Amino acid sequence: MTMTAGAIRRFLAIGTVIPMSLTLAMCVLVSPAMAQEESVKPGVNKKYENPNIQKMTKSLESENRQIFKHRKEIMALLNLKPGMDVADVGAGTGFFSRMMAKDVGPDGTVYAVELARNFVENLRRIATEKSLSNLKPVQCDEKSTKLPAESVDLVFPAPKSDLNFQD
Repeated sequence: MTMTAGAIRRFLAIGTVIPMSLTLAMCVLVSPAMAQEESVKPGVNKKYENPNIQKMTKSLESENRQIFKHRKEIMALLNLKPGMDVADVGAGTGFFSRMMAKDVGPDGTVYAVELARNFVENLRRIATEKSLSNLKPVQCDEKSTKLPAESVDLVFPAPKSDLNFQD
């Protein structure tokens, strides 16, 4: 199946990429009581607590995934510039984080935010091996990204699953 530029734009327009100003506005609108509510799906992240890195890399970075096939178009539509600070929330194996780190260059920062401790450790290893000093893995929890307020120009949340793009 072919993903056109229009399909990618619709995908990104429905909230895959969230500018920091919108993220902050959403945070202000959420009441403190709502922020403390329990998840409607307790344990939803349980399967990601100790993922098998090798297995997840093979799955998430497979050439058979639509996201993999169209990674260059997705990255182009992010319109990253040198010096930008970006949060890749749910970074997993760092598939997008690595590309983002190259795009924002040494004056920018990519915060690879991840819940699973072994993903975070793997991201640190990758950043060192690939000399990506601007790739900063961040251990989050289910309630916070652990990033300071107003610390990024763009938030890129991980897609729930591989998407089927069509016009």
